[in-house]
Amino acid sequence: MAHLEQAFDSISNENNSPKTLSRRSVKELIQKEIKGVEFHKPTRANDPERVSVKQCRDAAIHIVESTADSDESMKTLFDAASILRKAINRSEKWVFSGSLDTMTHDHCPEELTCFFRWIIQGPNKTLSDKKCNEVHKRVMQLAQNTEALCLTDRHVDDKRSKAVYCTREMPQHLAVSLAIHQAVRSKELVNLLHGFGMAVEYNRLLRVESQIEKTVLERIESEGGMFLPPDIVKGRHVYFAIDNIDFSEDAPDGKRTLHGTAMAIYQKVEPQDEEPVLRLEEPNDSCRSVTELPESLTSLMPCVEPPSRPPSPAYPTFELSSEQELPQNIRDENATWIVSRTLTGHDALSDDDNDPPPVPVWSAYNSLVNEALPVTRVGAPPLLAHPAHAWSTLLTVLMRAQNISVRVVGPGRKTFISLDLGLYLPAKRLQMALCELKNILLRPGELHVVMAMLRTIGSYIDSSGIDMCWIESELYGPSTVKQIIDGKHVKRGKRAHMITLQALFSSYLEAFLEGSPDVRRTLEELSTKVGDACKEGTKENIQTAHHSSTDAIQSSEVVKKMSDFDAANATNPLFTVFRQYMRMVMEMFAFIQAVRSGDWKLHLIALELFTKYFFVHDKICYLRMIPLYLAEMASLESSDPEIYGEFITGNWVVNKNKEVPFCAVGGDTALEHLNRSMKVSGGLVGITLNESARAKFFLIAPELARLTAEAKAMAGLVPERAHHQELNSAVLTHEDNSINKLTETIKTFTNPFSSDQNTNTDLYNLVTKVVMNEKTKKDLVNQSEEGRKLLSAFVQDRIKTGKINLWAPVKKRNLLTWKTSAKVIKVKAKDTIIELKEDRNLFARLAMVCKSRPEIDIQEAVGLYEFTVVPRSLFARDGTMLHCSCKSALMHILEKAGGPSTNTQEITAGFKVAIVDGMAEVQSLDKPEWIKNCRDLAEHFTNRLLVKYNDLQDFHIIFDRYDVPSSLKSATRVKRQGGHVPIYYRITDSTHIAKVPMKKLLAHSKTKGELTTFLAKNVKDNANGRQVVVAWGTECEATRRDVRHLRSTQEEADTKIILHALDASAQGATQLSIYSPDTDVLVLALRRYPDLCSNSCFVTGTGSSRRVINLKSIADVLGPTKTAALPAFHALTGADVTGSFSGKGKATCWDEFDNASTPILQALANLGCGEQPDDGTRSGVEQLVCRMYKPKTDIKTVKALRWSLFKKNQAESERLPPTQAALHQAILRALYQLLVWNNDHVANPVLPSPEGYGWQDEDGKWVPVMTNLPPAPEAIIQLVRCKCAKSRCSNNRCQCQKAGLVCTDLCLCSEDCQNEYAESDDEYDEDEVEQEIP
Repeated sequence: MAHLEQAFDSISNENNSPKTLSRRSVKELIQKEIKGVEFHKPTRANDPERVSVKQCRDAAIHIVESTADSDESMKTLFDAASILRKAINRSEKWVFSGSLDTMTHDHCPEELTCFFRWIIQGPNKTLSDKKCNEVHKRVMQLAQNTEALCLTDRHVDDKRSKAVYCTREMPQHLAVSLAIHQAVRSKELVNLLHGFGMAVEYNRLLRVESQIEKTVLERIESEGGMFLPPDIVKGRHVYFAIDNIDFSEDAPDGKRTLHGTAMAIYQKVEPQDEEPVLRLEEPNDSCRSVTELPESLTSLMPCVEPPSRPPSPAYPTFELSSEQELPQNIRDENATWIVSRTLTGHDALSDDDNDPPPVPVWSAYNSLVNEALPVTRVGAPPLLAHPAHAWSTLLTVLMRAQNISVRVVGPGRKTFISLDLGLYLPAKRLQMALCELKNILLRPGELHVVMAMLRTIGSYIDSSGIDMCWIESELYGPSTVKQIIDGKHVKRGKRAHMITLQALFSSYLEAFLEGSPDVRRTLEELSTKVGDACKEGTKENIQTAHHSSTDAIQSSEVVKKMSDFDAANATNPLFTVFRQYMRMVMEMFAFIQAVRSGDWKLHLIALELFTKYFFVHDKICYLRMIPLYLAEMASLESSDPEIYGEFITGNWVVNKNKEVPFCAVGGDTALEHLNRSMKVSGGLVGITLNESARAKFFLIAPELARLTAEAKAMAGLVPERAHHQELNSAVLTHEDNSINKLTETIKTFTNPFSSDQNTNTDLYNLVTKVVMNEKTKKDLVNQSEEGRKLLSAFVQDRIKTGKINLWAPVKKRNLLTWKTSAKVIKVKAKDTIIELKEDRNLFARLAMVCKSRPEIDIQEAVGLYEFTVVPRSLFARDGTMLHCSCKSALMHILEKAGGPSTNTQEITAGFKVAIVDGMAEVQSLDKPEWIKNCRDLAEHFTNRLLVKYNDLQDFHIIFDRYDVPSSLKSATRVKRQGGHVPIYYRITDSTHIAKVPMKKLLAHSKTKGELTTFLAKNVKDNANGRQVVVAWGTECEATRRDVRHLRSTQEEADTKIILHALDASAQGATQLSIYSPDTDVLVLALRRYPDLCSNSCFVTGTGSSRRVINLKSIADVLGPTKTAALPAFHALTGADVTGSFSGKGKATCWDEFDNASTPILQALANLGCGEQPDDGTRSGVEQLVCRMYKPKTDIKTVKALRWSLFKKNQAESERLPPTQAALHQAILRALYQLLVWNNDHVANPVLPSPEGYGWQDEDGKWVPVMTNLPPAPEAIIQLVRCKCAKSRCSNNRCQCQKAGLVCTDLCLCSEDCQNEYAESDDEYDEDEVEQEIP
């Protein structure tokens, strides 16, 4: 207070106010001016009085108190840090000795891990097992980082050193460096992570590699020149797999790809086995790479090429199985699964994700009803730095495997080796020529056999319509379908055929149960039992339900009844062929089942059953070698009972998960997994020209791959599964959706098992309905029997008796398949006529020839020419236009654009008129049992119409014309009938139709013409005083007024409906309803809406799907320009007679139309206004097509877009837009359709001939013009085939070989051509090799 008084006096003097106030006055003044001020008397007499403000005083007190608390907390943390630091210093240092998984509590103190666990999850918290594992992983990461970065006391006290080093090496840091280096081989990245304290430095990594190298060499030396994985148990059965391994890096000569040979060693793990790893020596900073490798690793055994036809052994006791089917128990078990899955519904999943799934997919279901196999250990010796297909390499690696086997199990046991067929075939030649290989047992790898099966199945269904259904249902794109057909996509191929099997089986089962109510009841009960058990999710209950249902199916002879049903439909070729396809798929999956479950007997049975297909489809390598393999394996039981005993127990497959059944793989597949871990981008990048570094990599690559796998497991990238990976709702939902889409698509085109097919004797494409000739039909129907005959003859002549050498040439069967219907054209090249046939590979072949001719401008060629016989963007391989199966999607798009529709129509006063599509009413008409003749049918039809439209003052019934000769519409009707020959029924009152289905009655155009006339007149004559207008043929009559002006020559009811709608509006209708299921009618009605009464609507659908669509709301949203362009858009992207673009559905096209610019819309609106499109119209349409293939592109011509897509994506024909020549013909076809539609207001329009509008007359039928250009430039076409009659295409005189192509059926070379396609399994997508469950 004294200081305040002095300050006050000083301020007063400075302001010339020397008057002094008393202390009391000063206090009063301070209290008046400062709120919350307080005065504190001193505790001691000589101390001054204190002044404070309450708010500031409280804040100061709080600061003092918090500082005291902080000091206490910091002291606690300091104490904790001291404890942790002491614990770290006491802990044992971790030393890398060959594995990253050797860290124990001695290396990581418990105090440290508990501390971090409490930080992460909080104290006294209970977590689930999954969260607990994740917390433990994070704790170990933090603990290892802390230990690695913790400085010792000596390091801290060292005043002279300024550097700070990591004092400890931890597994995590070494794992990060190993994984990064293995993945990208980047020194900079490894050192960058080291700088962040997350990895060891690069030099340390090199020393670790040198440690591994030295230890591997020492182990090889200790084992007498061979490498034995440290965990191999001697005296126990081992088996091997050998394969080529290639690296995407130039070889030392700068050419091709660097190849090596990989081997895997497999052995069953017993419970008592330890898990040793390769123990390294103590780390030594001076450890460097070995300069010279032992000769046993680098040298190859000398080997000359064996004879092309070495003596082949005979197996006189070998007999083929007399059974032509899979074992009965397997068929019953398969029936249990597929019937249960079908009858419980493919869409039975609940919306609640927590609900367990119903009957799972095939793999998951089998994992529930089978038991797990013992785990297999996998070892890998050093790679051999030579290609496996070289004779010296092959002999060396076979002898190495035999020496290892002798070392492990002794000389008395045969060595069991799996190889892909590309190595199996030369290995057998070598074995037959060299006596030192007699003790080796060679097997073709299961993965590559499955690939051959996929190719064989693909050959059987290629161009059958199934492939097009995959595309139409949007399961796969055209390029993927090609790869599935060619067997290049293993996992996708198996999935595609499994989905197709189930889709076809649902239709088959429906037909099978149609006349068997007792069997249906039994199967539904069994399926419900299995489904309930699967929903419950208990494995024991699922197995009980499965076994009891299988027994019931066996006792009720369901499978036998299906066989009888098949025999009863044997005269229907469509039924027979697709049932054969289903059997092929089931036999392939039985082979896969044998591998997954380790069932040796099923393996041999399934392989023998499928081998007959190799014969008829000319899979030469497989048809030659598989019978020999079957004979050798059949003799094992007597010749090698020990090996046979191992095989029976499943000790011939590789299993890596002891918990999950049905996940074993073949030895070659397991080796592919091992190779993939070594074939990484960091593998050989930059070291292929360094001989020492390259040798080191091949030596230690398997061990590095093992350590990388441990690193990934440490990072949590290798999930541990307690159940099969496909046993989840996501997989089931995805497969069910795919099955539903494919089933719907197949039924949209042709259901091969429908009862309507019973009298069918033609075999035709499911989609295009092109009928196969008699020879092709016979070959496809008798495929199985023909293959069995060829197999039996081969076994008799070459396996049992040896009358013909195994290696002698095999005559091809040249089975006629669906591909024989492919379009063939004749092209003139110089003075010769070349016949070209459409083939999936023709585009790639022509493109490759084009690249081989530098004088040809490939950009110009790809832009102008299709490089295919038919434009695949618009046509199927047989030359038929691609049918638009999703035309109705446009109706849903328009309906959605106009806002929500209703299922009822608003009742308003006024003149209400309905325009009804008469044939749609006939097709939806039920046919009760009391209908015996056409008079009864007409009475039923009339009564139904009068009741349905009883609240209308006027309704029009409109029928199509069926008397127009050679019309485009009639060609479409013939296509819909497929291969059926329709039956003509003469329509009279007494025509007996009691047992004639409506679909069959309406099959013949003449019958439909007479029936529509008969029904129309009956409606008019029995209208009961109602105002009714009926139109049929060219006639039109009404009950109360003259409608002669509505007599029309228009062919389609679509345009007649619009004609009558316009007339009703002109007659004063206040409410107009158009009843039709056809999208075309909706499009035309929207275009004519301005001329219709304002209250007009479109009514479609039946029952709960009935919708009333308001035309005004859609027209308002679209606007006049887009509405005017709508018919042209619809005609161009897919109407009944205009076709569609491959893979471009209405929804895809609509997105671009909806966002199209005004010039494009105006061009579409102008299309059809003249007899020929002008340049502006063509350009606008072309821009829209470009955007359909590449959204938002600025490219305006299909020529430029084709080159852009080909250059960037190597897109093939189906993925490229049509050429300008092909697109021009498509525009003309759309133009002609618009000429018809634009005359919908004219009763008797005068239309030009389709000739010149994308159509041409061939033998009295209109066929589409595909293009007016040849498939490719003349210079390319000349080189697409060779004529090497004498040289056998063995040198570069062959045009095909010179261009880097194999000869095909187009060539005119000799039968013993040396440039044919070799059945290689090397060309496949490695990402599609199914992964094992870890």
